[in-house]
Amino acid sequence: SSVRGPWDAAASLTMAAGGPARQRGGEFKCSCCGFRCRYDYFGRDPPFASPGVRWLEDVYAIENPAQGELGRVKAICLGAPCCACGEPVCVEGRCSLFYTKRFCKRCAAEAREHFPPALDKDLRKLLH
Repeated sequence: SSVRGPWDAAASLTMAAGGPARQRGGEFKCSCCGFRCRYDYFGRDPPFASPGVRWLEDVYAIENPAQGELGRVKAICLGAPCCACGEPVCVEGRCSLFYTKRFCKRCAAEAREHFPPALDKDLRKLLH
């Protein structure tokens, strides 16, 4: 069976430079959809991720509990704080948008005219 949820966006993993770890463990709750999940790490460089893997932003991450079912990545990004308001949002395409920084639905709507035309499709998905 196929597992679906915010972890589908594990593609948020990146090899880019990042900052230091900020926090270990707790509960993540998306301010947009209410999704809740335990998280193991907050920051850019989870100790349980593959060597050299870093996110472009501070994220709430869990260690992959089922590498066979959820892919071979060792760390899964649940979400991140919105760069404008600071509220935690999941990486689901209806809750947030990443364009150099993470934006929640509300803040993306307020800044819509500042995004490049290439993001129109993603913005329509997020705002409708």
